[in-house]
Amino acid sequence: MSLHGIVDRIDTYNGYVRIIDYKTGHKNFKLPDILFGQNLQMLIYLYAVTKSGAFGDKSAGIFYFPAMRNKEKKDNRIKGIVVDNDDVLSAMDNSDGKEYMFTKKSKNNFVNEGDFEKIFEYLEKILPNQARNVINGNINANPVDGKGDDACKYCEFSGVCRMKDSEHTTVPKLSNPEVMEEIERQVNSSAD
Repeated sequence: MSLHGIVDRIDTYNGYVRIIDYKTGHKNFKLPDILFGQNLQMLIYLYAVTKSGAFGDKSAGIFYFPAMRNKEKKDNRIKGIVVDNDDVLSAMDNSDGKEYMFTKKSKNNFVNEGDFEKIFEYLEKILPNQARNVINGNINANPVDGKGDDACKYCEFSGVCRMKDSEHTTVPKLSNPEVMEEIERQVNSSAD
């Protein structure tokens, strides 16, 4: 399988790599989405960059950054997940007011050291099957609403599949530790 993409921005610090994707609209990253095959692009970028080792081999985080500034500072904050490492966090945003970064109050923005490696194992497991489904034309009209995102909101094919007004599967509200438990369970079940 060969994937092509362009990373908007790569930042490094002491071997840690941070990927930023600039967005003109509103975009959130919620870890539970990946259990349903959503929000994988940034993780695939981080995987590719850290595995290459060209910029560093430790994962700091993935973030959506609003390309258009808003007068309300909270809207200027990046959305994503970051490794829970005070040294890395401090290096990412050296402004006194934490203008761009989120704070420790938002626990679902943090993962433990080593969690990105577990996520990458999960990606290695699910991506080949997803690619086979696309190649074989197995694309069901089964939209999944992510955490805070309507699956049909920007879909160009909503008139064809006619699922826009029907009930969709919704990503359950899970904490990051619960997501990591499920990822480990799925990765370990294939190893048995």
